[in-house]
Amino acid sequence: MLPGNENLIDAQQLAMMKSTAILINTSRGEVLNAAALADAIRANRLAGAAIDVFDPEPPAADFPLLGLENVLLTPHLAARTYTAIENMSWVVRDVMAVLDGEKPKYPAP
Repeated sequence: MLPGNENLIDAQQLAMMKSTAILINTSRGEVLNAAALADAIRANRLAGAAIDVFDPEPPAADFPLLGLENVLLTPHLAARTYTAIENMSWVVRDVMAVLDGEKPKYPAP
């Protein structure tokens, strides 16, 4: 989490959206004020939401969007593309090489 990223999308920004809009968040959980989004959806100010990231992750049992019919919650699946998985495998290979006493191919800057 970077300082200043919390609640970039809150009640004020949600109020600017059309009531037919569906908000999708695949960036970072802390960017979205989930309570404000739940309020907007319950008041029919937004049509719905699809959320793939949470703050905290995994979401707690009292997460405000749980149980809303017009909200799709997914377990951080947006990063599960072929390219992302392929790139992650290089990280694992590098970690394994370091554990075997080799120098990393991709050292941190």
